[in-house]
Amino acid sequence: MAVLDLEQLVDLKVRDQLTAANGTVEGLIRQALDRQLTQMIGELVEAELETRANGKQVPATPATKVCKTCRRDLPVTAFEKHRGTCRECRRDQARSRDRRPAASGPDLTAEKEPPRPGDQAS
Repeated sequence: MAVLDLEQLVDLKVRDQLTAANGTVEGLIRQALDRQLTQMIGELVEAELETRANGKQVPATPATKVCKTCRRDLPVTAFEKHRGTCRECRRDQARSRDRRPAASGPDLTAEKEPPRPGDQAS
């Protein structure tokens, strides 16, 4: 086998690629563009999938929240986790609960009801 010089190798490579690209330079350009576009689209798809969780768009965390009691729009830091009422309103509710008089329960000093017929005595 004869040793081919660099120029001959390049000519053979160009002929092979032209043959694969339907014999036109436009075909070669299309192949190169297709490879680049495929790579770019793959990178975009990967970047988009990283922003999603389980195929669903990850919701942005709101910076503010509306209190259910006072209806004020407050920063999220004014609320405890998983609460819809702000800390100030919850504190006021606890204070008003503490100030209320104790609920009257059943009178424990009253005599017990006499046993009913058929009840077993203990």
